[in-house]
Amino acid sequence: MSSAPGQHVSAAKERHYAHLAARLAAVSQTLNSIHQQVEIAAQDAQFLRTLGTNQAALFMAAQNQVQGEPVAEDGEEEF
Repeated sequence: MSSAPGQHVSAAKERHYAHLAARLAAVSQTLNSIHQQVEIAAQDAQFLRTLGTNQAALFMAAQNQVQGEPVAEDGEEEF
C-alpha cells in the first residue's frame, strides 16, 4: 500500500509540472507580444518626433508670414 500514495503524489507532481509548463508558455508568448508592441511604439515615437519637427517648422513659417517680418536673403541678417 505504500506505493499507492507515492503514485498519487507523483501524478499530482506531473499535473503541476504540466500546468506550470503551460503557464510558462503563456507568459513567454505574452512577453513576445509585449516586445513587438514596444518595438512598434518606439517606431511610432520616432515618427511623432518627425511630425512634431515638421509642424513646428510650419508654425514658425506661418508666424513669420502673419507678423510680416522681412526675410533675410543671400545669408544676410536684417535687424
